Amino acid sequence: MSERFYIGVDGGGSGCRARVEAEDGTLIGEGTGGPAQLSQGPTVAWHSIQTAIEAALGNSGFEPEFAVLGFGLAGAHVPAWRTAFEHAAPKLWRCRVETDAYTSLVGAHGGEPGVVVGIGTGTFACAFDDRRHYHEAGGWGFPSGDEGGGAWIGVKLARLAEQAIDGRHDMTPLAQKILEKIGPDRKSLFDWVGVANQATFAALTPIAAAAAAEGDAEALKMFDEAAYEITRLVGAVDPADAQPLALLGGLAGIIAPRLPYRLSRRLRAPKGDSAAGALILARREDTIPR
Repeated sequence: MSERFYIGVDGGGSGCRARVEAEDGTLIGEGTGGPAQLSQGPTVAWHSIQTAIEAALGNSGFEPEFAVLGFGLAGAHVPAWRTAFEHAAPKLWRCRVETDAYTSLVGAHGGEPGVVVGIGTGTFACAFDDRRHYHEAGGWGFPSGDEGGGAWIGVKLARLAEQAIDGRHDMTPLAQKILEKIGPDRKSLFDWVGVANQATFAALTPIAAAAAAEGDAEALKMFDEAAYEITRLVGAVDPADAQPLALLGGLAGIIAPRLPYRLSRRLRAPKGDSAAGALILARREDTIPR
């Protein structure tokens, strides 16, 4: 009888992480690989994932011929990409594929009912209700969506700098700090905006965070507005205000204190990450014949 292994993978556009456990729950190892976003095609995704799994196995001596895998992958919401990825799976490997948002939710609450909001460059919210029905909101992407995230705040900061250069807004301390980052005059600001993307805009957000920590009124207002958008996201996936709430992402710490009491009283530290959620899915998917 071959021992089976459980593997949880969290994959996105910048890289992937794999966590491997033995059947008894013993952690065998963790590893990383290249991009595993499904928009890049199944060949690229599987190459990155197998690299991460090999790194996780390391010098353990284990070779998981039989494996049950759970995936939280960016792009899994597109049926054609998901199907192509599943069809490319190695023989005898059983797979459960979900989005990385879904596995973040499972990991944060250990598979139990709850709400997760991711607040990084972009934003998303998802939840399981008491009947284990899945709900999601946000995650529409830049520039039309992702309200409350780093890129959204960065756009506001760039707009502030533009208006200050024009004279439509006072040259406030925050405007000056943004212009020190992206250029002191109209030409340099045009050059910066002309090549800016969501990551570039999001890179302005730490300037506002530092200003907010010093009590800058403009910066504080921006983060209050971001908290309002996060409140709306939570309300969309949990209108009954009933489930525990976990915040994920680089802006979670600055947003959490600004949430209304009806949300802050429900805040919980995440029990696990997306890879942990993927492992939970793998164990639920365990139907490989012995």
